[in-house]
Amino acid sequence: MRTWTSDQPPDVPAIGLLGWLRVALRGTVLVLVTYGGLVFLLLVRLVKAPLCGLNRPVTPFITQAVCRAAFIILGMRFSVRGRPMRERGPLWPITARGWTSLR
Repeated sequence: MRTWTSDQPPDVPAIGLLGWLRVALRGTVLVLVTYGGLVFLLLVRLVKAPLCGLNRPVTPFITQAVCRAAFIILGMRFSVRGRPMRERGPLWPITARGWTSLR
């Protein structure tokens, strides 16, 4: 039986020509979406900075859209549970030592 701590390496399937073509296609699209989103974000910030100051009413949604598009390109599932926060608040990530507050 193979486990995380097994001495036997897992079987690695060979990637064929079609597989490498998919890697190149997905990688190209991912790079275009990521850097295209970055350029769009910076252009929006140029216009938004004089109007809104340090407030960020639009740019978080651009970041979310780029990240969700990357999930789709990579074939990863994404699900959301609960209600989104309406106000600022701390982030409570769980770490190996337990819950931590980052401010």
